[in-house]
Amino acid sequence: SQLEIFRNILYGTFDFPDRIWTNVSEDAKKLIQNLLVKNPDCRYTVHDALSSPWINAEGEKLQRNDLSGSIREIRKFNARMKLKGAILAVKAVRAFDIDHITSSISRTESPIEDLGSF
Repeated sequence: SQLEIFRNILYGTFDFPDRIWTNVSEDAKKLIQNLLVKNPDCRYTVHDALSSPWINAEGEKLQRNDLSGSIREIRKFNARMKLKGAILAVKAVRAFDIDHITSSISRTESPIEDLGSF
């Protein structure tokens, strides 16, 4: 799950499952690993990242990588994120409506003292 992925990144424990990462070069994986190092003193700096072999690879070498499987996974991920965003938007609108209705009701209600003699 996405939560598990984020948790693993926070703890610095992650891997590159073959079903998704099989066509990603070792240089790209190494760059990602070095960018996700938990200790900021050991993490790649911008200079380190821009000097990495993957960033500086020749275009011809990069063109040989078949990323069609990765593209499918990215599209699935994007679709899930759009759905999640839509669900969160609906929840926010509902929460706003409930808060708005509640505050409208509380402004129109008379205090108990105004009920007269019961």
